[in-house]
Parts: sequence; structure tokens; C-alpha cells
Amino acid sequence: MRKNWQTSKLGEQVTLQRGFDLPKKHRLKGNIPIISSSGVTGWHSESKIMGPGVVTGRYGTVGKVFYSEDEFWPLNTTLFVKDFKSNHPKFIYYLLQTINYNSINAKSSVPGINRNDLHEIEIKIPPFDEQLEISRFLSDLDNKIELNNQINDTLEEMAMTLYKHWFFDFGPFQNDEFVEAELGMIPKGWEVKTLGDVSNLLDSKRVPLSRMEREKREGIFPYYGATSIMDYVDDYIFDGTYVLMGEDGSVMKDDCTPYIQYISGKFWVNNHAHILEGKNGISTEWLKTFLETLNVSPIVTGAVQPKINQRNLKSVKFLVPDDETKDRFNNKLTSLFKKVLANEKENDYLVKIRDYLLPKLLSGDI
Repeated sequence: MRKNWQTSKLGEQVTLQRGFDLPKKHRLKGNIPIISSSGVTGWHSESKIMGPGVVTGRYGTVGKVFYSEDEFWPLNTTLFVKDFKSNHPKFIYYLLQTINYNSINAKSSVPGINRNDLHEIEIKIPPFDEQLEISRFLSDLDNKIELNNQINDTLEEMAMTLYKHWFFDFGPFQNDEFVEAELGMIPKGWEVKTLGDVSNLLDSKRVPLSRMEREKREGIFPYYGATSIMDYVDDYIFDGTYVLMGEDGSVMKDDCTPYIQYISGKFWVNNHAHILEGKNGISTEWLKTFLETLNVSPIVTGAVQPKINQRNLKSVKFLVPDDETKDRFNNKLTSLFKKVLANEKENDYLVKIRDYLLPKLLSGDI
């Protein structure tokens, strides 16, 4: 720790307060973010706290920390900083990320944090000018990560617009001859095939690991479930670019489209997500874009536990154009996703730098 830093208790530097109840039936349409223990979970017409503000989970999801530059409503599942006591809000945001919340987690079936216990945690605090310097450095990293995410959102929107223009509106082919087919009128020379014809389904390679097994095998490789990363383990079973699609449990969104994950690199998958890659001239990126528009309600089975089985998935109709069109579309689409993957790779690097430096910067070691 640097000489001009001081050791203190958290409660001597900030005052935390429990958030406020706001049942869904009382929420009114507005642009004020409602922050729960897992982040922004809704919007309301009224705020409780003016920004800048810092929020962390009190129970439910414990250990995540959120920053709001503008006014917001912290729910009663959270603790928010009521008084920064002349400390820099962004520095406190980063400081709270370094706390070991498991050490003070209330002994209950539901994870929970006692505010008084949190106030007693010993921390190290630098002078305000150093707080500002540290906050700016870490914010620069976070801002670059966020910018890359925004660019990727735009690139994926461009990919979807391109797909719909070609295969929903047939924009480039309006002057071509059309013929009647199973999916309606399509350009002459195109075919209606199935998803099984244009993709490899690699479900047989999946290996589920229990939570206990994953705890024993903690590592650097992401372990995916039906909708997201669940853990990190010490090995991988896939290496490449694939599409994951929820198989059971979480299989369909409110708009009847499936849960899709576009993954590149080395990773592990459990048995709750189908894993696909393109074949026969159909890129994996093409599969991803197609599946994101698919209404899966006709192929979902099971009332209690929704499921999309392999047979139904393989039977989904897929429109395949002539070879020249296929190549043109693949080239346009894959060029967009190459940029997406490059940005994701850069973000992985930036996150590693940030996560390595954050505890060292906040403890005064560097």
C-alpha cells in the first residue's frame, strides 16, 4: 500500500442503504432505470436516487456492482450508496467490485448481505486525486469494451437487415422469375431444404458437468448452458465457431424466437443447448441469422418442460438459393461477423487486463 493511502472501514467512507420496494403492478411507463441485484430489470416514471450512483446486490444475486450516471430506482433487493462522504463515486464503484462478498454472505438458503457487516469490511483508500486517476484509467478500459459491444450490435443489425432483404423481401431478385414452392413463391433455381440438410448437429459430443464437478475443475474455458455461460472449467470439447440453441427449459423468447448463442474459440457445452455448424455452402453465420428469425413455437414440445428435440429441429424448412447467390451472400455475411469476432477478441483481452489490474490498483499495490 502506498504511503499516502489510509486503512479504513467501508462504513467510514460510504453509507449504504437498502433499496425501495416497487411491485410490477405499480410501475409506470417511463425512462428511469429500475436496478435490481442483477442489474437494470425495468423502467419507471419516477426516480428515488439522483446520479451518479452505485448499487450492489443485497440478496438474490450477490456481488455484482452497478453504476448509474443518471437518476434511478434501486429495488429492495439491493444496497445503494446513500453518502459517498467526499469520495469519488466511480472509485467506490470499482472498490466495491474487489470485496469478497462470500465472506459476509448471510447464512441462509437465499444468498444475502447484511449492510452492517459490509460496513465493517476493512479497505484501503487513497486521496481524492488518486481516486480520480484510477477511476479514469479503469473507465477508459470499460468505455472501449462498451464501444466494441455497441459496434457489434450495429454489425449484427446490419447482418439481419441484409438477410431479411435477400430472403424475406427477395430485394435483389425482384426481376427474376419466381416459382411456387413449399414456402410460397421463390426465385427459380432455389430449393426448399431442411435444417438437417444444411447443418451438422453435434449434440452427441456434449458432456454435462454437475456443479460439484465444475467446482473441482475450475479453469479458463467457458461452460455454456441453454442461454449463457454458466461457469469456467479446466478443459474444452469444442474449438471453432458454432451456434448454440436452447434445447430444453429456456427454449423460446416472448416473440417465439429461440435462444441463440454465437460462439467462437475453445469451450464446453452441457446437454441443454443444441450445437450446430453450417455445411454444404451454408455458413455458421447464416445459420445463426436464420435461427434468430425462426418462430419455434410449432416445434416446441412439453407443457411443463418445454423442449426442442433433434428430430423437430432438423425438419425445419430452410430456403437455399443457387450456388452463385449462396456464395455472394456468404461473403457479405461472413465479412460482417469477422469484424464481430475481432471486436470480441479485443474485448476478451481488455477484460483480462482490467480484471488483473483492478485489485492491484484498488489495493495500492501499483
